[in-house]
Amino acid sequence: MIKTSDKVLRDCTQYYLVLLYQFNKTKRPHTCLSSDGDHGLCIETELNEIRNSMKNILKKDVKLIVTETVTSLLAQMKKEMKKELKKEMMVEIQTNKENVEQHFKSKVSRLSTRIDSVEFDNANILGKNANLHKENRQLKEEIENKSRRATEAMQLSHWNEQHSRKKNIKIFDFPEKKGERLPHNFFHEISKLDVKIEPSEIVAAHRIPGKHGKPRPILVKFLRMESKITLLRDRKLINEKFEVRISDDVTKLNQGLLNRLYLHEDVTSAWYFNRHIYGTDNKGERHRFDIYDNIRQKLNS
Repeated sequence: MIKTSDKVLRDCTQYYLVLLYQFNKTKRPHTCLSSDGDHGLCIETELNEIRNSMKNILKKDVKLIVTETVTSLLAQMKKEMKKELKKEMMVEIQTNKENVEQHFKSKVSRLSTRIDSVEFDNANILGKNANLHKENRQLKEEIENKSRRATEAMQLSHWNEQHSRKKNIKIFDFPEKKGERLPHNFFHEISKLDVKIEPSEIVAAHRIPGKHGKPRPILVKFLRMESKITLLRDRKLINEKFEVRISDDVTKLNQGLLNRLYLHEDVTSAWYFNRHIYGTDNKGERHRFDIYDNIRQKLNS
């Protein structure tokens, strides 16, 4: 700013010198051309004229000079202020930019470190997850294998149990008496219907637990299958005559399967024959059922 003011003053000084030079080049007054005049008076007259001229010039030009000078100074100051402000703003912007960049670089660095840590942990988790999936798959296969084997073992055990009962029958609702001799009492009664069963054909006979309030069922085991078949051929007649019910000795699981078939809406009839459970559907088709079968799926297959 001081350099700019000095430049303006130099310009003003040069302008005044130019005015003085132009004034001196003008003609001298007529009074100074006389050869017989006093030179001192002439000089004094010229100085007075110069003073008057300078007053007129100053009055007109000082205002213009001051205006131009002030305008020039303001423009120069404005320009310099813009430069200074721009410079300061650029410095501040650059400083803020560097601070922001440093801040974000620090943030990015911390985030990058965290991301690397998360990726590392994720890789470990994925590895553990893969191992768990593998172990789970192996356990599932093992469980399915053991479940299949357990089912097969249960089916075989159940088959053996039912096979061991193939020569047995159950007699329901036969009156129970104190001191009764089984099975002689029962077979003595049915002998009246010409149903002949030799006592030697009977291995064992005894009552088993039954429903409360009713006579306990009689379980009879025959020596030969033919003796059992002989009795079953006449069971309808025996049931009607003595108001009893004779049936095969089925296992608890097979009896539960029969009960489910009796209650199923798509099964019209169900029965036991030769260690197997059978049933007919609404279309009259016959199906053989196992204790682990889904009845609806079996009927639709």
